[in-house]
Amino acid sequence: MQDPLPVTSPVDPALQRVTVLVVTYNSAHCLPALGRSLQRLPWVTVIDNASADDTLARLPQHLPQARVLRVPLDQVAQGQ
Repeated sequence: MQDPLPVTSPVDPALQRVTVLVVTYNSAHCLPALGRSLQRLPWVTVIDNASADDTLARLPQHLPQARVLRVPLDQVAQGQ
């Protein structure tokens, strides 16, 4: 896997028009790599499906630019 560009690299103007949506569930273990991959993208939204691990606590560290939407447990689809 190729390393993402350094944070100091200028953002391509086209990327200013891109919004990334990430759906998580107990995904704390994925956040370091995800943060490195998305560090240059200014518009990231994370939709967390009632994670029971420390995903929500670790998100600001790895994706400080992300907007976080928390789906409460009683609203997560139960496969119906």
